[in-house]
Amino acid sequence: MLTRFADRLVEVHLSDVGPLGEHGAVGALARIAFNGIAAHLPERCPLIVESIIGADQIERELTSVVQAFELEIDEGRRGHRSGGRI
Repeated sequence: MLTRFADRLVEVHLSDVGPLGEHGAVGALARIAFNGIAAHLPERCPLIVESIIGADQIERELTSVVQAFELEIDEGRRGHRSGGRI
């Protein structure tokens, strides 16, 4: 479905989800799952990280997302995904 309708994708919300549906930090299994779809997402599609974490965990969470989607960090455009960068 993702490959067929990728051109209609406006944004992707991501986090890990606990047993009660709560958003949490992106763990190893979520990274693997996101990595499996990363190549099918349009470059223009923003990634919205919905993980509910403490301020001290933000850098680690962004690193997990970068690893999952195999992105490069562009400090001048933090939080913006374009051309394979975040």
